[in-house]
This record gives sequence, C-alpha cells and structure tokens, in this order.
Amino acid sequence: MRVASSLLYKRANDAYLMAFGEIEVESQGLNVAVDKPVTASDSLETTQWSNKFLTDGFDGRLWLRFPDDFAVREHAVRSVDEYAALTKQLAALPEPRQFYGVESIPARKISQLKRGDVTRPVAEVEPGAPSCVEAVHVEFPTDPQAEGKRRAALAEWLTDARNPLTRRSIVNRVWQYHFGRGIVATPSDFGRNGIAPSNPKLLDFLADEFANNGESIKKLSKLILTKRDLSAIFCQQ
Repeated sequence: MRVASSLLYKRANDAYLMAFGEIEVESQGLNVAVDKPVTASDSLETTQWSNKFLTDGFDGRLWLRFPDDFAVREHAVRSVDEYAALTKQLAALPEPRQFYGVESIPARKISQLKRGDVTRPVAEVEPGAPSCVEAVHVEFPTDPQAEGKRRAALAEWLTDARNPLTRRSIVNRVWQYHFGRGIVATPSDFGRNGIAPSNPKLLDFLADEFANNGESIKKLSKLILTKRDLSAIFCQQ
C-alpha cells in the first residue's frame, strides 16, 4: 500500500495536519485502487482542502515501483549501498581547506593614441611615473612578466618621503572632509583636466606640516581647525 500526502502545517504537540492526495494498493503486481472510489472519514472541510480533492490511481511515476527484473533489482540495491558508503566516507573527511591563487597575466602594450583614437596608436608607452616629480627616481621594470615588480616600484614611488603629490592629495582630501570642498576642487584629478588649487601656498604649507608631523591625520585636522589664520584664508576663498 502506498499513500501520498502533503503536509499543510504542524500543530502543537508534534501533531501534523496532512492532506492525502494519492493512494495505491498493490495486489499481485496490480494497483487494485485504480478507478475505485475514495472516501475520507475525517478531513479538513474548508474552501481549499476537503475530501473532494482526494484522487485515486497513479500519476505515471511508475519508476517508483521496485523492478520485477532480479538483475535490475540487485543493481539498484548495490547502487544504493555504494551511495550510502560513499556518503559515509565523505562525512568522515575533514573540512576542506581554502586555497587562494593568483594568476599572473602579462601586461598588454599601452600606446599613445592619435587624437584619442584607439585604432590609431602612435608610440608605445613604457611603465613609469610622472616626470614632474624630479626628486624621486624609481626604476620600473619593462619586462611584461614583471608585473609584481612594477607594482612594488609604483608603491615605492608613491610612499617616498620626497614625493609631494601624495601628501598634497591627502591634505586636500582632509580639507574637503572638514569644509565640503577641497583646496583643489577636483580631488581625483590634480592634472591638466582638473581645477587649479584656489590657494597653492596653503596646500604646500599643509603638505609640509603633514610630512613634518609624522603624517598624522589627527595633528593635521587640529592644525586646520584651530589656526585662525587658516580659517581666515579659507573664508577668503
């Protein structure tokens, strides 16, 4: 006998409310419940669930029946046993360790473009830093496979104590944080496409003070917010 039911919800004290949908009674390999009336002595009489929704017969899922062929039956039993054994072995294995890998991809060639047209390259551009910072000299490897060394060279150039651009950028960001607008109104662009600083001397002064005070953001903020002359300069902008 096979009964298919749907769980509606769980009541208190581990009582379950079920809706029976199918019933199959097999006798000598035949389903004797086919086309037989099905009644329910106890059902949930509501607009959605009631005994009139009970169905008889089998909906075609014949594969659920155990096969009559003994060879097929033995194969099915072995498969189930093998699956259970493998599942037990997998459960006994330790938790897998995480592995992080990095694939190094050779850098592509970068070229100057005539009037910005990507289809009209002029000359290849080698790795390097802006030449306007004359006090810092860092060698950038040109080997396409030396991407890590080029990144290290860039980090060395940015953090060099003789590089004023990094400190100027940090100072400008702090000024913008306090007053809503940086001394350079385009904090992400200090180049030709950006806006010139409203007070270059003030920017240079703060960058020097920032470097001389151990690059302390706290001391820089105190200098900006407590110096009356700095506040007066800002008000004049």
